[in-house]
Amino acid sequence: MNVFIWECLDGLTSSYHSEGGLVIVDVNLESALAAAKFHGIPAAENAQKMPRPDRIYPLANDDEMPSVIVFPNAGCC
Repeated sequence: MNVFIWECLDGLTSSYHSEGGLVIVDVNLESALAAAKFHGIPAAENAQKMPRPDRIYPLANDDEMPSVIVFPNAGCC
């Protein structure tokens, strides 16, 4: 398993401030992008245009379950 981190991803949500952070725990990048699309993350609708993760960390074991964590930009309001 790996942890894929996007620090500031535009089009993360459909809210007014659409950027934010994204963390996905999954086996590989292809599977992580599929999970993002499955969970309705707008930026993942076209996986070929989605930027590569800013950071990728391998996990020491495979006991973790795949997960998608979104940190939306709360903006100024």
